[in-house]
Amino acid sequence: MSLKALNQITLPIPDSERSYSTSVLDRHIDFTSLKAVLGAADISKAGDRVAGLAAKDEISREAARKILSELTLQHYYDHPLIDRSGRIDSVMKVNYDIDQEIFNEIASLSLSEIKDRLLRSHGDEIRRIGSAMTGVMVAALAKLLDVHELIFLSKKLKNGAAAKARTLVGLSGTLSSRLQPNHPTDSLSGITLLVYTGLSMGSGDALIGLNPAIDTMDNISATLRHLDKLRRETGAPTQICVLSHIKTQLACLEQGAP
Repeated sequence: MSLKALNQITLPIPDSERSYSTSVLDRHIDFTSLKAVLGAADISKAGDRVAGLAAKDEISREAARKILSELTLQHYYDHPLIDRSGRIDSVMKVNYDIDQEIFNEIASLSLSEIKDRLLRSHGDEIRRIGSAMTGVMVAALAKLLDVHELIFLSKKLKNGAAAKARTLVGLSGTLSSRLQPNHPTDSLSGITLLVYTGLSMGSGDALIGLNPAIDTMDNISATLRHLDKLRRETGAPTQICVLSHIKTQLACLEQGAP
């Protein structure tokens, strides 16, 4: 698939952030922004709690999910998430490289309606609709789907890994596992020990994926290069990932990191 240059992607003009509200079980619940609704609609996780995005309780979470379900895809399109300066950054901008013709077909549907349509659809139709949805729409949809619906939808899509020469992850009948060699200080020797330990137990054929402790370009680049070196030395049929911020990863890529 060809990618558009950033200056060729059409964007809506962002308004000032608006608030959202609804009632659940006789409780009136307000959210300050679409970001707040998206955060509260998810299952509570430590990172969201630290960032102040998690719902205060299950009723608040259901209120957020209710709001997400009632918003149309056009609403999500017209309200891109913005940074603290009120601008659309390059990561959000890429989200708008979608199939506009297909989007026009589904723009008036609410998120709950598109959920029901996808659950009734086959793989090719799911892909077709997916090509017209931004990442925010997909993220909101994932917060509406329960685990059984997520599995049901994903089973309709047959996706092999991009590194097909090394791994069969994603193919039917294949069970793969991730090896996560996290180290509290990102020590390369410590990471090496954890990688070899995991590989010795048959883990890591899906991915050797690190959650780094230090999100700097120098550190992320070093860990990426080190994991790639270990992958090559061992010949493990896998791929690597360091889960830093996407902007840090892009900066490392520009510097030649694998």
